[in-house]
Amino acid sequence: MVIPQEHLHLKQELQGKQPVHLVISGNSLVTSGTQHARIQLKGSFSGGGYIPDSTYTLTLSYAESGKSTFGFQLTALSNGNAAGTFTSSTRTGTFSSTVNGKTRYYIEHNSTGSSGISKDSTAWTFQWKAPSSNVGNITFYAALNATNNNGSSSGDVIYNKTFQLSPSSLLPVATAKLKSTLNCAGKSAEFEAGGTNNTSGYSWSFPTGSSYCF
Repeated sequence: MVIPQEHLHLKQELQGKQPVHLVISGNSLVTSGTQHARIQLKGSFSGGGYIPDSTYTLTLSYAESGKSTFGFQLTALSNGNAAGTFTSSTRTGTFSSTVNGKTRYYIEHNSTGSSGISKDSTAWTFQWKAPSSNVGNITFYAALNATNNNGSSSGDVIYNKTFQLSPSSLLPVATAKLKSTLNCAGKSAEFEAGGTNNTSGYSWSFPTGSSYCF
C-alpha cells in the first residue's frame, strides 16, 4: 500500500515507512459513509478501556463487495506521543519511525496479509501492549486500502479512520484532603487519602510556592 502523495494529512497521521505490498495512486480519501463505518477495531478491554502495561489482542476488520486485496497501517497516539507498542502476527509486521523527534510505533499488513480471509472481506489480528502508565485517552489512527486487484488504481479505495480508547473504569481513583486544621510554615500537616477499586498505594507530590497559615 503506497499512500498517495496528495493525501498529505493522511501521511502526517501515519508518518513513516510506506508499505509496498499494494501500489495505488490518484484515489480519493474516504473518511465517512456506509463503507467507512464497516471498518472495525475490536479488543477485549476490561472495564471498557485499557489497564496500563496490559497486553490486548486487537482485530481490525473490513468487508466490501468486489474487493479482494487489502492493506492497512495503524498507530496509537496520546497527545502526540506513542501510546503502547504492537506485536506482529502471521499477517502483519511492525516498524517504528521518528516524528518531530519522537518515536512512533506502527503495525501494517505483510505480503501474506494482503489477501482477503473470505469473499470480499479481510481481518488482521495482532497484539497491542498498553503504555506502562495511565496516559489518558488514546487514539488509534488507521489507514486501509481496499482494491479489486485488476492491475490498476481503478476501483480502489483508501479509507482513513480513528478509534478512541479510554482508561479502564476498573483503575483505582485516589482522593486526598488536608486533615489538619492549621497549616503554617514550619508546622506539620496531616493528610488523609482514600480511593476506589481497591487502591493499594499512594504517591504524593507538592508543588513549590509560598506558605500560608489558615
